[in-house]
Amino acid sequence: MATVTPHRVRAGRGIELALLLLALVIGVGAYALVGLNTRGKVPADILGYGLGIAVLGLGLHVVLRLRAPYADPVILPTVVALNGIGLAMIYRLDIAEAARGHSESLPPVSLPGRHSVASSLPPCCSRCATTGRCAATPIRRCSSVSAWSCYRSCRASGPS
Repeated sequence: MATVTPHRVRAGRGIELALLLLALVIGVGAYALVGLNTRGKVPADILGYGLGIAVLGLGLHVVLRLRAPYADPVILPTVVALNGIGLAMIYRLDIAEAARGHSESLPPVSLPGRHSVASSLPPCCSRCATTGRCAATPIRRCSSVSAWSCYRSCRASGPS
C-alpha cells in the first residue's frame, strides 16, 4: 500500500508581486513612449500617472494577499499591464484629436487614470468621472469629490 505525504501548496503572492512590478513598468513605459513619439519628450505628469497606477495595482495585490491567498498569481499583473497599455492608447488618441482641432469635444483631463477609477464605479458615477458631467444633474460639473458623492448617492438610491 502506498503512503500519501501531504504537499504544501504555495500561495504565489511573491510571483504575483514580481509580475505586477513588470506590468507597472510596461504600462508606465507605454505612456512615456507615447509622449516621446508624439511630442518629443516624456509627459510632465508621468510621476503622478505611475504613482496612481502603482497605488491601484499594489492596493489590489494587498487585498488579494489577505482575501484570496491562493488566487491565480498571473491574472492581476495581466490586468494591470493591459490597463496601462489601454490608458497609453487613450492618451495617444487624445493627442491625435487635439492635433486635428477636435479638442473642444474632449472632457477635461484632471486625472490620467480616471478611466481606471471610473470602471469600478456604477454607470451613473462612471459618466460623472469620465465626462465631467453629473448623470443626475447634467448642468452641474463634477470633480473627483463629487464623483465619490455620486457613488454614495447611487449606493443609497440605486443608479439613475
